[in-house]
Amino acid sequence: MTGPWPQLNENDLLLKRKIAKGGFGLIYEAEYQGKRVAAKQLPSRKPSYADITMMRHELSLLQYVFILF
Repeated sequence: MTGPWPQLNENDLLLKRKIAKGGFGLIYEAEYQGKRVAAKQLPSRKPSYADITMMRHELSLLQYVFILF
């Protein structure tokens, strides 16, 4: 997926425990470069155009979460 989001080095990400399951993947408590984060693991199947559109919308909303907290 292309977009204004940075590419992360997966070697810097440590998944710790599953904290939620949604319609579009699993959410984990994780650590990224020493910081506590939440990480979403997408399904292993190839995403459809609708899946990608929904994920892009979710990512665009998340930018406001970081500003508010």
